[in-house]
Amino acid sequence: MIFFSQVRKQHQKRSKTLKRNSTNHKTVFGQWENKNFSIFNSIGKTIKITSLVLAYFMFSNFSVVAQEESLADTITLSEIPIAASRTVQLYSETARVVSIIDSEELANIAAQTLDDLLEYVMNVDVRKRGALGIQSDVSIRGGSFEQTLILLNGVKMNDPQTGHHSMNLPIDFSSIERIEILEGAASRIYGANAFSGAINIITGSASTHDKIALTMVAGEHSFYNGTFSASLRSGDTQSFLSINKKQTDGYAYNTDFNTASVFYQFVVKLPQLNFDLQAGYFDKAFGANSFYSPAYPDQFEQIKTTFISSGINIGTKNKLKAQVYWRQHQDRFELFRQNPANWYMGHNYHQTHTTGVDLNTLFRSRVGQTALGLEFRNEHILSNKLGEPMTESIAVPNEPDAEFTHSSSNNNCSLFAEHQLTNRNVSVSAGGMLYYNSVFGFHPSFGVDASYRFVSQIRAFASVNQSMRMPTFTDLYYEGTTNLGNPDLKPESALTIEAGVKTEQQAWNAKLAIFRRFGSNIIDWVRQAETDKWQSQNLTELTTSGIEATVQFDFRKMNIPNLKKLTLNYAYLETDKNSNDWESNYALDYLQHNFSLRLHHQIYKNITASWQYQYQDRAGTFRLYDNEKQLFVGETEYLPYSLVDFRITWQKKQMKFFSELSNVFGDEYFDIGNIEMPKKWLKIGLKIDFLLKNE
Repeated sequence: MIFFSQVRKQHQKRSKTLKRNSTNHKTVFGQWENKNFSIFNSIGKTIKITSLVLAYFMFSNFSVVAQEESLADTITLSEIPIAASRTVQLYSETARVVSIIDSEELANIAAQTLDDLLEYVMNVDVRKRGALGIQSDVSIRGGSFEQTLILLNGVKMNDPQTGHHSMNLPIDFSSIERIEILEGAASRIYGANAFSGAINIITGSASTHDKIALTMVAGEHSFYNGTFSASLRSGDTQSFLSINKKQTDGYAYNTDFNTASVFYQFVVKLPQLNFDLQAGYFDKAFGANSFYSPAYPDQFEQIKTTFISSGINIGTKNKLKAQVYWRQHQDRFELFRQNPANWYMGHNYHQTHTTGVDLNTLFRSRVGQTALGLEFRNEHILSNKLGEPMTESIAVPNEPDAEFTHSSSNNNCSLFAEHQLTNRNVSVSAGGMLYYNSVFGFHPSFGVDASYRFVSQIRAFASVNQSMRMPTFTDLYYEGTTNLGNPDLKPESALTIEAGVKTEQQAWNAKLAIFRRFGSNIIDWVRQAETDKWQSQNLTELTTSGIEATVQFDFRKMNIPNLKKLTLNYAYLETDKNSNDWESNYALDYLQHNFSLRLHHQIYKNITASWQYQYQDRAGTFRLYDNEKQLFVGETEYLPYSLVDFRITWQKKQMKFFSELSNVFGDEYFDIGNIEMPKKWLKIGLKIDFLLKNE
């Protein structure tokens, strides 16, 4: 506590010029619920009723098996297969920087959403426009939010309209089983848009037990978060279902939100064949105070995401994998939630469709593993703003008097090839991707990764990889009061070189890496004068260099009483730009210093605590807006800030009670421009986690 108090005092001296009107307000969702959000109320009632019925049913008809923490059941990190290449690799063998957050860490961290968790991962930058995952831009190693690929159980979830929608996932935090973060260029593995890294989110279908869980969380600002999930097996099949309802009145004016999600996954595991089917739906409506301009604090947005995918894996030594998926995302953006200006012409409506097929084969021989792959993906948008004008308009689903008047689409085809050679001490993987886009033509990407174990449990690694990204529909077509797209954009590309060393000891593991990324034709929103609109241009040449280090201690294996785990991360970035004196809106707003600490320890018997500390120092500036004068007053630098989050947990057998306090010291901080983030926020929760056995 002394350490955290010193940090607090050191960073309390910060500018007061960025004050916001954070007065809580009575939510105006009431006037929307009857018209647009009946699904929220229905799902919320369903969760509550289902929770009571299932709880009674389980206690009456099943025996409950307590989940006891046991080191004997812990899986060694080095044994986990990870998706860092097209071939099959173990964590210990990979020549890339990969961070894995397992179920134990997820269960103990002081976080309620995925973006809150990712804040504490090495070299991951989460820039929030609101609290509790309402909208976040996630980037890796100083890349932009458009350059990170998001996957759900291996299925690509990025939205072709804009990267702002990539985190609109139909899952809740408590349903996540594991997260894998691959840092650095990944185009030859995942295709276009895995420019600076990829994040794969794995759901609770990985459970080896029949399990039903009920989670209920409540907190300040009328916050409520309720989840019902079930993972059930029958023979060689397994099903996972998750239903979630989350809402709040908001921590400041027009920051309320209301969300609902449903996710289902079905898996069949046979000796020579695996099959999986997953589907999800997500509905989110939220006040978007100053999201895209502080001059308009009454912005509002509602999105709906629907997706389904199916995949099959055949074989054990030699494998064939096929996957097909479809995702639809619909967005309504309102510049004025109420009382629109006379000049306002109406809301923005967008609907995107992505359809993909992915084939991958793997052959094993005396000379290693060889993987060949083929992927086809179609991206399509209907909009009243983005794309080319249509001859006939199309009615917007479930939006009276709204019409799509523009559209655009493109086809994408990728060919992959990779070979991996591994022996006792050496692992080498080399491969490439030939990418074709129906608008932008052919673009190849190549790379090689190598690692060498020169001392027991210590491995050095190095890699050279190319990456690329296609422009989004927003990059190409958006036109608003302050922004202007560019249909003549070119794809952006980069060459990344990195090297490092990592070690896995019995009670601790660590890694250190350095990298340099040479970017060309980088897409950025830029301008030359303050009166100009922000324009998307291929004007910025970026060279990004960085160093990152992490170390994790498992004190239980050291026989140190009361302490459990400690994780320390630090990352430093430096970017050089050559953009012909254009002012940048995104590319240079990166985290120069990023340090985080996670500590989990025992207090007394069944009572444990988790501490998370984060220090961020962001390069770049933003236009300061004066709320009283209602005008911009000039550029200002981002100030460094520190945050402390705390969680205390009591667990006995099947019940877990916890209390969380985010931003313990109530520090003022900003992730994006003028949008002030919440100060202290207290939440209290109860989780009933059942392992089931038939009597």
